[in-house]
This record gives sequence, structure tokens and C-alpha cells, in this order.
Amino acid sequence: MLKAADFIEIRSIRQEQELARRELLYAQMKTLPLLAKQELVNEFLTIIINSNNRISSRIVSCSVLGGWSHEFNIQGSKQITQTLLSLLRKEFLISRNSLFSVSINKSRLRDLDRFNFCLFEAILATLLHIDHIKAAQLIAGIIENTADSDKKVKMRRLLNKIKSTN
Repeated sequence: MLKAADFIEIRSIRQEQELARRELLYAQMKTLPLLAKQELVNEFLTIIINSNNRISSRIVSCSVLGGWSHEFNIQGSKQITQTLLSLLRKEFLISRNSLFSVSINKSRLRDLDRFNFCLFEAILATLLHIDHIKAAQLIAGIIENTADSDKKVKMRRLLNKIKSTN
């Protein structure tokens, strides 16, 4: 039985061996029954939302979940969209109006170090694969309310990616 940890762990220092191992994992994942895929999705979500997990594990989980959203049959999932939006609000966003209620259109980024910003981008990219409309709304709101020009440029790139894929 496949586990999320199988995708996160690096088991070989030789790149060719690791890539072959990952290709085998993805091939195995494609053949899983729906219930097993749902369990794998839940494992990845648990890793992503737990702030005690390593940032690298959370980013890899985002990459697998978003990159394989079609195979996992989670595109358009309201539950996963809400989970990711709640996580973004909790960990990365500040509202102008209230510390307790972060509106998608009136939020700005907290001050983030580069590793947490990478995680933020990974979560947004995952959201993009699951619900591109909510992702676009969130990014547009952040662009409007963020003073940091470097972060605005990065957010505009993500927004342009959303527009070009739809």
C-alpha cells in the first residue's frame, strides 16, 4: 500500500535511481482503487496543514497533490479548497479589517522568510490545480493589498499562470 511518506522520502543519492523510483510510485498510484487514492489525498492534506511538519515535506505534498489532482479526482473539491484557503488564512495572511477574519479580497501577506514564502506559493499552486477561480481571487486580493514589490511580481506571475492555463 502506498503512503504519502513514500513520495516525500529521498531514498537514493543517485538522481537516476530516485527518478526511477518516483516514476514507479506514480505508476503504482495510477492503478490504486478510488478509496486508496482518497486515503492518500488525506495523508497529503494532513502533512500540508500540520505546521509542525518540515517545510520540504509540506511542499512535496503540495506538489504531488496539485500535480496529480486529475488522477486523484479532486479538481473542484470544495472540501479541499476550503481546507487550503483556511490554511492560507491562518498561516500566511492578515486582513486589513480584522485579525480574526481574513477576506479573500482584503488580505495581505504576513512577513515571510523565503522558505515559508516557497510553501505559500506551493499551497497556492495546489489550490490553482483544484479551484483556479478561488486561487485567482486570492492572488488578486494579495496583489492589491501587498506593498512588497517583489512579492507582487511573484503573485502576478502566478496570476498570469492561472489565466494562461484557463
